[in-house]
Amino acid sequence: MRGSEHTMNNITLGMKRDTSDIKDLFRERRNQAQTSAKKVLIKKKQVQKQPQRAYMVKDVENYSSADILWYYRDKLTAKGIKFYSSKKLDIRYMHNIKIAQQTMDNEFILKMYDFLIDSGQKYLDMRKTNPDIIISGWANRIIADTQDWIDGTYNETPKNSKFKNREYEKVADEQSSIGEWE
Repeated sequence: MRGSEHTMNNITLGMKRDTSDIKDLFRERRNQAQTSAKKVLIKKKQVQKQPQRAYMVKDVENYSSADILWYYRDKLTAKGIKFYSSKKLDIRYMHNIKIAQQTMDNEFILKMYDFLIDSGQKYLDMRKTNPDIIISGWANRIIADTQDWIDGTYNETPKNSKFKNREYEKVADEQSSIGEWE
């Protein structure tokens, strides 16, 4: 016996053996074929779906929340505004659009988006808003302004101008002086 190596019937102990052939034989007999991660990723990239724009051929009354979301996206991109989203956000947006569909008809929801994007309103920056804006705290103002925009009476100036002159203006008073006793 030399050092730490012991031999027993042609088996060398103390040395690490290559077990890949045993593992391959084990997996083969149990139908556990192993594929590499690169092949799986390539397959996923090839299966990506094209965007669904089925709303273009549907009637407005039959629009789903996904159709309205696609309308919003296409309207923004036509205006030159980039709209970023993810599947998780899309689910949230569609849920909130469904809430809006319970109280308003689809045509008015689309008119609200048209107003926000096309009217030139100044109180909301469309680069920083999302489809949920129609059920947010801005809803009453958006609804009223959309109705005015449809009627042709929309005015871009703010309705409440009571805070226009909030800055203090000094009144010239020559009689009083600071720091002197009279």
